[in-house]
Amino acid sequence: MVFAWDDLVSRYRRTTIGPFWITISHAATICGLAFMFAKIFKRPLDEFFVYLAAGMTCWNLIANSLGEGPVAFMRAQGLLLSYDLPASSHVFRAVAGQFLTFLHNMIVYVAALILVKNVANANTLYLIPGLVIVLTAALGWTFTLGVLGTRFRDVSPAVTAFVGVLFMLTPIFWEKSALGSAVWFFNLNPFYHLVEVIRAPMLGQIPTMTTWVGSIASALASIVIGCVSFVVSRKNLSYWI
Repeated sequence: MVFAWDDLVSRYRRTTIGPFWITISHAATICGLAFMFAKIFKRPLDEFFVYLAAGMTCWNLIANSLGEGPVAFMRAQGLLLSYDLPASSHVFRAVAGQFLTFLHNMIVYVAALILVKNVANANTLYLIPGLVIVLTAALGWTFTLGVLGTRFRDVSPAVTAFVGVLFMLTPIFWEKSALGSAVWFFNLNPFYHLVEVIRAPMLGQIPTMTTWVGSIASALASIVIGCVSFVVSRKNLSYWI
């Protein structure tokens, strides 16, 4: 966590408001999308603003950790080659960094509850186990993508392209009910369940059993595949870098 905080601070060193540029950028994106898509989807602006603030905050945690995954070891090249630190620590560092960014983005969500519409209630506490599930999944795919990205440098741009497509296929700024009878598709999308397991509590709702099962299964599969990939490949990381 110390390394992750240092990464975050160093990125904005010598700026006036430091890491809170993350919050400002996040707020600007949500405001722009909310005003536009509330009109397109004919939704009340206050309801849609909170829905979008929750969805974008959840999505950024997942998307950023996916994007960070392929370069997790390469960004730690100096430490990996010079110090006797466990290679796995750089994965935890990357995920911790994304969690800190998530906390900065949560400021926008909290502001939306205060200034626009408060939907938080006792169900919001389900956010805690939901975050544990998502961060476990993020650790898993960061292990896997970190190994693949170190071995094959095309993985990073490929993941970036994949995340862009995934954003359009996952109901972040639109609702799954818009697809009518094709709504079954989202039960096959693990990233929908990972978003929903933390977005639903943020909207004062309890995640459905399908979402719990889908997100937990995704997290378990991710961490198992990630650990196996790392154990098999960790001796070669210093050569691949």
